[in-house]
Amino acid sequence: MTPWSPTSRSPRQAIAVHRPTGRKEPVSLHLLGPDDLDLVLDLHRFIHSTLEHPETLYRRQRSYFQRILDGEGRLLAAVCDDRTIAYVTLRFPDHSPDNYGWDLGLPADELPNMAQLDGAAVHPEYRGSRLHHLMSIRRIRLGRLLGYRHFSALTSPMSPYSLHSHLASGLRVKGIKIDEDGPNFLLHMESRARADNPRVPEAHVAIDDFDGHRDALGQGLQGYRLDRGDGPPRLAYARTRPSTP
Repeated sequence: MTPWSPTSRSPRQAIAVHRPTGRKEPVSLHLLGPDDLDLVLDLHRFIHSTLEHPETLYRRQRSYFQRILDGEGRLLAAVCDDRTIAYVTLRFPDHSPDNYGWDLGLPADELPNMAQLDGAAVHPEYRGSRLHHLMSIRRIRLGRLLGYRHFSALTSPMSPYSLHSHLASGLRVKGIKIDEDGPNFLLHMESRARADNPRVPEAHVAIDDFDGHRDALGQGLQGYRLDRGDGPPRLAYARTRPSTP
């Protein structure tokens, strides 16, 4: 199948996205299954090949998507005009070493309650449409319906759009995690609490200044907003006090 092939799954939800051209288009979200493995793998490879900075999208192998579709998580795909244009994954790592809860210092008995926003990719013709953000909100809602309380993600500093999307979904930068491509932002939210955004940040750190990020995190601050203006984007930090909804 090609990245533009239709998926046979029934739509779970319908949303509307604004293309960068200003055109509004209806998009349906589908929950994929094992029979859709080739479709999502082709889409992933195609989107990866179009990126100016390929390191911003982790190159996933067939086995990763196979495990997700076989029950290790859930995979939502976006379809517009019978074309599959994006996907997001939600992974349930349980007690595996890949669970970001270990890095966040969660108690061992909380690890099975973690759902990870491990992957997302949008066709180049639909970038800038807020589709990534809208799909992330839906996968968090899905995780809550399935009983998961913790949500986490890892984001490259080379991908400010993904970072902004996660922050807008309620996740907060709480750590730095190193992988083979270098340092990444480690984000987390606990679904039983809501973090109110402070009116005035206590620190602003350029997105590529990881010494500055470590210093802010060492002071007990959390990154909660990405400010864009002249120069590199800056991450706003503060002590975000949790409150019950």
